[in-house]
Amino acid sequence: MISVIHINLTLQSQADHSVVVSMNNVELKTINMLANELQTYTIEYGIEYKTAQYKSLLFNWQGTECAKKFLHIESITLDEKSVNMDKFMCVPNKTDYINSMDAKALQHKQLNAGTKFGWYGQYKLNVLFGDRKDYELQQSDPRVLLGMLHL
Repeated sequence: MISVIHINLTLQSQADHSVVVSMNNVELKTINMLANELQTYTIEYGIEYKTAQYKSLLFNWQGTECAKKFLHIESITLDEKSVNMDKFMCVPNKTDYINSMDAKALQHKQLNAGTKFGWYGQYKLNVLFGDRKDYELQQSDPRVLLGMLHL
């Protein structure tokens, strides 16, 4: 089967920066931006799969550290149906600011990242391809235990 994923995102930074969008380690799009540009991008890609399964969508956003920057993932649709984006997992780059944060506060922000990001780093979302009723997930799956997927 083939499903079409459609992603809308907007980004801007005071410094040169880039975002690489990949699915299960296969690069879908690389966007390179100059400092102070504001751009909205649409990425549309056909993804092939055999059985209902979760695939890892990754946004790797990198650049020279600066105070004012954002990456806003506005919408993700799969076969014209909205994808729930409330389970993004954030792994920010290690900076003095990140290192100075309280461990619990940082963990909360990592697990409840939202869709508008202000830290360079990696943002991951597991997306279900296929029908949920056809997906078999074990209760012991680490993604269930970590709260990244729900049964």
